[in-house]
Amino acid sequence: MKFYHSVFLLLLVSALLLESDSRLHRRTVEGKVIVASYIQSKPDAPNVIRTWVREPKLVKSCNDIKLYGQMNTKGEATIAKDGFFMINVYGNVTYTPVYCDMESDPKAGWTLLVTSRSMAGWNKDNILSHNEGTPTLNADYSILGKADQIKMGTSANVVQYRLEAGSPGHWGGVWEAPVDYSFTHNMNDQTNVTLVAKFGDWDYGPRSIGQRMPWIVEDPTLPAVLTTAERPDQDWYGTIVGSDLGLPAFQGTNAPWIQNLTEAPGAIWYWMRELAATDCEAAGSLQIVKSACDGLTSCTVQADNGLFGDPCRGVRKYLEITYNCVGPARSPGSPGEG
Repeated sequence: MKFYHSVFLLLLVSALLLESDSRLHRRTVEGKVIVASYIQSKPDAPNVIRTWVREPKLVKSCNDIKLYGQMNTKGEATIAKDGFFMINVYGNVTYTPVYCDMESDPKAGWTLLVTSRSMAGWNKDNILSHNEGTPTLNADYSILGKADQIKMGTSANVVQYRLEAGSPGHWGGVWEAPVDYSFTHNMNDQTNVTLVAKFGDWDYGPRSIGQRMPWIVEDPTLPAVLTTAERPDQDWYGTIVGSDLGLPAFQGTNAPWIQNLTEAPGAIWYWMRELAATDCEAAGSLQIVKSACDGLTSCTVQADNGLFGDPCRGVRKYLEITYNCVGPARSPGSPGEG
C-alpha cells in the first residue's frame, strides 16, 4: 500500500495563529482548526496568517512504537496493545503493515518477522517476503527481508531475536546477537549469541535448537529453508521454516523442532527487537559477561563505565544481570534426554 507524501505526512497542526494589528489569536478545537468563526467576527482581513505544523518521528519497528508512543485523535499519548500497525522501514512514502507484540515479557516491542504454520509454498526465493501484506500469527508469513533495515540506526551493539513454538512463550527463548549479524545470512557461522530467556526445558544440540542465529539454507535439494541447525543435510531439527519440496512425505506437517519434546509444532514464530541505550540499560551487557564468564564456575566482572558504557550520565547506577547457565549439549539418546 502506498501513500503519497503530501497526504501521509501525519502532520500535527498544533495551532493556527492569526495576527491582526496587535492581537494574536489561537483557535484549535479537537484537532480541527476553525477559521470561519474568526473571519465572521472580524471582517477586515488579517495582515498575516501563520500555519504551524510538526512532523512526527517515522516509526520503523514495533519497538519504535513502544518507545515513542502512540497518539490518539486528541493528540494524547496511549499505551500500545498487541495488534497490527504500520511502520516506515525505509523512510520513504511506503508503509509496511506488521504485527506487534506490545504486552509480553521481557519488555515487549517485538516485531513479528516469520510465522511458520506449514511447509507448503515455502522456498528459498520467498523466505524473505511471503504474504507480506497480511501479517498474522495464524498463517504462513514473512518479512524477514526487512529485518536488517529495521535494526539499522540502533544505538545498541546487540539486537534481540525470539523463537517460540506451539504456543506463545513455549519451546524457544530470547537471544542477543551482535548488531552486525544479519537476519538474512546464508551460512551457519553466526554463533556468538547469548540466551537471555529460555522457554521450556530443552538443551542445545543437533536434534534441538542450535546455538546460532537462524540462517537461510540455499541448497534447493534440502527441505530446511530457515534453520538454526549446524548441518541441515544431516539433522534439521531446530528449523523454523521448511519446504515440502513437493514430496508427499513432507506435506501436511511442519519442520522438526526439538526431538521428543515438540517434534513438529503446529506453529513457530520468529520475532526481533532492536535495542536502544535508554532507561539506564547498558545494551550488550550480557555479551560482555558471556565473553568473561563462559565455561567458568565463577567469575568476576568489574562494573565499570569503561566496560559497560554510561547510558545515563550523572545518575547513580548498579549492575544487575540475569544470566542463564546452559549445560553442555547432550548427544541424541543420552540419559536424561526428553
